[in-house]
Amino acid sequence: MAGRRLLPPPPPPRAGAGKSRRAYSHSLGPPRRLLTAVNVLVAVNVAVFVGWMALSDRPAVRRFVDRHLLLSNSRVAQSWAPYLGHMFMHSDLFHLGSNMLALKSFGDNAVAAFGTRTFLRVYFAAGLVGGAAQLAYHRYMPHSRWPAGPAVRWDTVAVGASGAIAGIVALFCATFPRSTVILFVIPVPSVAFMGAFLAWSAYCALTGADTTWAHAAHLGGAVTGLAAAWLPAVIRAVARR
Repeated sequence: MAGRRLLPPPPPPRAGAGKSRRAYSHSLGPPRRLLTAVNVLVAVNVAVFVGWMALSDRPAVRRFVDRHLLLSNSRVAQSWAPYLGHMFMHSDLFHLGSNMLALKSFGDNAVAAFGTRTFLRVYFAAGLVGGAAQLAYHRYMPHSRWPAGPAVRWDTVAVGASGAIAGIVALFCATFPRSTVILFVIPVPSVAFMGAFLAWSAYCALTGADTTWAHAAHLGGAVTGLAAAWLPAVIRAVARR
């Protein structure tokens, strides 16, 4: 028996121990598997960006991107593909990096809380609604602060996954209002973060104070996420916690 210690037998399980283990199994946190919906979405977005940077000088690639990955009023009049394709196209490295960071941060927790199927449904629904909101904004709410003329504003191109991601962020903050969001290393209550995000997006969309970001898409995606908080699958997931 050298080198081993004799330990007393473990105590009998306490009342409620099974319940606590179940609660822990549903705790928030990034999944341990590599092949997850969030990781696949990140990989596809990165692959599209790298492919575009490497092959943008080829006419066939430019035609494909123009027809399928750029969202504007004139393009959706010819094909519905840009409604989905624009979610995988980003304008520059900062645009891609900031969106993928937000997707990874909130997406992993959303999958852990609501499941992959609910996450994907809300993600793509928010992206579609956000894209439609941005098109409507360009069509019906041109602002004098925009540098281009009305005709150009009407057909402004929108790209990026931010509308879809805004839906996931809104869903998570609505269902877990007491959680904390780390914003530039500063802990912020999720309710305050969501409120500030909606207020800033609405202000910029209504006044035209910032035309760099697709604020109408953010609002459309966020509203979709807030509405999704009432889905039966989401309510059941929250009740299990």
